[in-house]
Amino acid sequence: MAGVTVAPLSALEPAQVILETKRTKTDWTVTASRNGRWVKIKAFSWEMETDKGKIKLERPVFPYKGELIVPLRQVAEALGISVQQKGQTIALLPK
Repeated sequence: MAGVTVAPLSALEPAQVILETKRTKTDWTVTASRNGRWVKIKAFSWEMETDKGKIKLERPVFPYKGELIVPLRQVAEALGISVQQKGQTIALLPK
């Protein structure tokens, strides 16, 4: 996706990220939190709300197979998680 690694939000759960989903017929929002930090992400949005303000995303959030797919590095770093990638291998390292 134009050099931006995307992944389902659930990929962050092993790094102690708690996901809270709110879904209606017209709206799908997930709040992810970890160690006092949080991000709020809405389907089809180009930005996310964080505990430090709004951040423009490199790729829009989109639904796929029942999950929201997000730009992994931006969301992880907003939650205090470092992302290291070598080829197809991605490591999430809590800061």
